[in-house]
Amino acid sequence: MSLDFYQITITDRIVSSGSLLGSSQGVVVSQPVLDAIAANGNSLDNVTETGLQLFTNGIDTRTRGADLAFTLPSRIAGEMSPTGSLEHTTRLR
Repeated sequence: MSLDFYQITITDRIVSSGSLLGSSQGVVVSQPVLDAIAANGNSLDNVTETGLQLFTNGIDTRTRGADLAFTLPSRIAGEMSPTGSLEHTTRLR
């Protein structure tokens, strides 16, 4: 049997903070978004889906948890020794 506890702390985690759609299936949704994409030197020729994905690195996260594992040995026909395991992971608050 094995019982492991863990804590993972991440400072300034990078996460998605939003998106802006420029066009969808060839239909213009937001001309300013298309203008911004083109102004940065990107070609929009023959492109039917455009948009911007925004990110921020201002989120701190902490994850705590415990893993409990059991290993169950067994014998079959005297020579084979297969093992089985039962594991459970839970997140602690």
